[in-house]
Amino acid sequence: MGSLSHEVTVSQEKVLLALPGRSAGEPAWRDGFTWNDVGALFEEPGPGTGAA
Repeated sequence: MGSLSHEVTVSQEKVLLALPGRSAGEPAWRDGFTWNDVGALFEEPGPGTGAA
């Protein structure tokens, strides 16, 4: 299984323009988006990070 990632965008138009490419299985639909590893959302803060 590959790594999971998510995109946060404020542009509905950008998403709507990417949908046909995603539906067709074309990898280029991902261009122009910044992707973050969703695993980071579930990591515990490490010692010394200042998080409680």
